[in-house]
Parts: sequence; C-alpha cells; structure tokens
Amino acid sequence: MTRTVELRRHTEANGDVLTPEGVRAAIEIGRTLPGGYHLVISSGAHRATQTAACLLAGLGRPVTGGVVVDTAFRSKVEDRWFAAARRAAGKGLDDFRKVDPQLVESEAAMLGGALRAVFESLPDGGCALVVGHSPTTEAAVLGLTGQVVGPLAKGAGVRLVEESGSYAVEPASVWVLGSGERVVDRSDTSHVHGEVRRYLPEAFLKIRSDEGQRIVRPVDFGHVIGQTTCVATTPKDEIKYARRKDREGHSRFVLNRHTEPSSSVFVVLERPEGQDHYVLLTAWIGGKAPVEPQDEMTLVRSREFWDRHALLWDPKEEGIDMETMIDSCPWATGSPRPQA
Repeated sequence: MTRTVELRRHTEANGDVLTPEGVRAAIEIGRTLPGGYHLVISSGAHRATQTAACLLAGLGRPVTGGVVVDTAFRSKVEDRWFAAARRAAGKGLDDFRKVDPQLVESEAAMLGGALRAVFESLPDGGCALVVGHSPTTEAAVLGLTGQVVGPLAKGAGVRLVEESGSYAVEPASVWVLGSGERVVDRSDTSHVHGEVRRYLPEAFLKIRSDEGQRIVRPVDFGHVIGQTTCVATTPKDEIKYARRKDREGHSRFVLNRHTEPSSSVFVVLERPEGQDHYVLLTAWIGGKAPVEPQDEMTLVRSREFWDRHALLWDPKEEGIDMETMIDSCPWATGSPRPQA
C-alpha cells in the first residue's frame, strides 16, 4: 500500500493574512484538489492556516482528521532565510546553498524529519495535505527524499508518494483528459495564470490524446467565463517593456487598458517521451498568444503578434521585475537586448 502527502505553499498574503486575491486563488485551487485527505496540517502561520481553510472551502469534502497545526513545518530561523534570499542569485535551494550551505543542510534535516513523521502517522492508503511556505517546503522534500524541487509559486505544490520506504516526487495538481490520460502541472514553477485553474477540469475533458503529443489550442466554453489580460493595442496606447521573473526577455505591457471578456481557456500540453501522461506547460483565460520574442527564432514566429498585442500592466504583480522597465522595444532584429 502507498501513503501520500501533498505539500502546498500558501497563496498571496499581505503580512500574515491572505489578500482577497489569495483567498480567491486558494478556493479555486481547492476545487481542483483530488480530496480523500485523512488530515490537513498547517505550519501555524495565519496565512498557512487561512490557505488551508480556503482550500477546504473550495474542495467541499470532509477531512476525517480535521485541520491541525504542526509548527515543525515553520522555520525557527526565518530571518536567516530572508538574509540568504537577499544574497542568493535565485529562489531555488541550490541558490541558497551557494550563500548559506549550512542553513539548507540543517533546515532540510529538521523539516524532512517533520515530513517523515507525517508519513508515519498515516494509515496504509492514507493521504495528508500540508500547507506551509517556500523555500522550507522544498527543504522538507530535500531532507526526506534527497531530491531538489524547483521553487514553488504561491499556491503551488508537490506530491510525495511513499511505498515500502521509497518516495516518488510528483507535481501536486492532477487532472484527466476526455480520453482518460492524466494531466499534471509542471514541477518547476506553475504557469497557470489568473483564475483559469477553476476551469481546467472541464476544459481537459474536452481534449483527447489523439490530438497529438503536444496540444496547443483554445477550449471554448460557449459563454463568458472570465477576463483576458492580453489585449490588442493601438498606436494611442501607452506601452512599456519589462521582464517577468523566470523569463529570459522583456514582455510588452499596456498601461491604459482594461481586461476584456473571454469565453475561452487556452492550454499548452505536452506528453513526455515514453510516458502516458501530459504535462500542463501553461494555461490562461483568452485566445492564442505565441511565445514572446526572446531570441531570433521566437522573434520570427511571434513579432507580428506582439507588436499588436500586450499584457495589461499591474503594478501590484509580484512577477514583474520593475527595475527592468524600459520605453523602447527591445526586439529589433540584430540589436542587442537593452540592459535595464
């Protein structure tokens, strides 16, 4: 028999309290969870406990063991993590190791022990959900399995399955195509945008595997389901360029426009070679949008579209690197990319 623990990072918060968007996101994620949890565990931080409550509000199913607090999933040296984050080149554990290897080693051992205790508390076939933080969730996985998982976005997660003392690490989100194949979220950083997550279960049921190893297409719901943040632009619009975090090049943003209604979800799926499941590479509410120009190859394919479209500018969006904002287009063929 197997035992399963799903670990998730809390959603968007202001201090130790979820923002309205964080509440909405957690409820939407909850609607996609598989359920069947024997126990839900919070690190004890208000934002983690509130996320757990909202996940269960979206799930709408009973949890026999209720929600408990285990402060072993919250670091006792958060200030040291913050200091390491300021010095690290990225958000991954390997980046933290370069600036404070002893921190990663000691925390991984402590958090991995807490995770092992959860597995040991579960019955055969049991499943638990743990809501905590980043990078301590990733450190717990490292401490228990020896595997490094990429930095988790807010609300994202990872699933550990134990069988006879061996652990398998999987993406936390699992859906099903209309033809029966599983769909999992990408294991590094989720690229599921906005409120689209709540529509994915229904969207995937409209897709079949005979469409190919790589599936790139919209799924129309026949009625307005939300707002798209990618809009057509005019010469009168105010345009800026900036880099989104974890992206190589600049994105085109429009400052003076608003969201527009859409009836479609656009998805990009890919089946790994030799596997029987698909990986969700990205999804958003709206129509087709090619990859943004980042090199000469993508420039040729997508320049025409992105010269006429832009993403809506949101100054509160954490994923935008404000220091890279520029006024001029950085995509001119043969020109070096501007350094902000």
